[in-house]
Amino acid sequence: MPLMSTKPFNAKISDRIIDHIQTQMAEGILNAGDKLPSERKLAAVFNASRASIREAIGLMEAKGMVKIRHGASTIILDIFTPKLIDPLQDLVKTNQSLALDVIAVRHLLEVEATILAAQNADNDALKPIENALIHLLNCDRKNAEIQVKADMDFHLAIADASQNIVLAKMLRSMGNLVEHEMLKTVTVAMQKTNGQNKLNAQHQQIYQAIKNGNFQQAERAARTHLEFVQNYLN
Repeated sequence: MPLMSTKPFNAKISDRIIDHIQTQMAEGILNAGDKLPSERKLAAVFNASRASIREAIGLMEAKGMVKIRHGASTIILDIFTPKLIDPLQDLVKTNQSLALDVIAVRHLLEVEATILAAQNADNDALKPIENALIHLLNCDRKNAEIQVKADMDFHLAIADASQNIVLAKMLRSMGNLVEHEMLKTVTVAMQKTNGQNKLNAQHQQIYQAIKNGNFQQAERAARTHLEFVQNYLN
């Protein structure tokens, strides 16, 4: 885990520790689920006392940045997950209007992510998209939940390839909301002739446009896909 702090600060030691770790979280260097090094290692990195490290970790837990597991490691939490998302999840299951609102937000975020991915993705960024697409095309078509997970992984891989960290984290923060909306779509697709084939063809078109670096084609493919999904929900 790349934690380096060599620049001197006048700020309180615990504050600069928090600022440094928070910056690395925002930049995607530290991610949700990562473990912080031990107090001893952090003290060495920041040239600080273990008391200052404990103070910083305690303050970060109070801010919702980390979770302290006593007797085990301290875990990074997702600072981009808004508290309003959880209560909305159940509503998406039953509220048609809210499901369409989720699609509208997906238009704002995913179309832009697809454009940026086509402009910025290199071979290293394309590989996770390709792997996610292969898994999506070959997953169990009779299991809607497995399809939804594979579908979500595909779109998140595109967001990562956009090289816009905030955009990618925003999409991840909406993950459960989007998955509930996707479940509605996949369920309808399973009941329609060639519904799943059409969705898969759209995903392939999105990937091919990104791979070709054609951002205009990528935008059209992403919009076509989301408009198709929206029609399924109407």
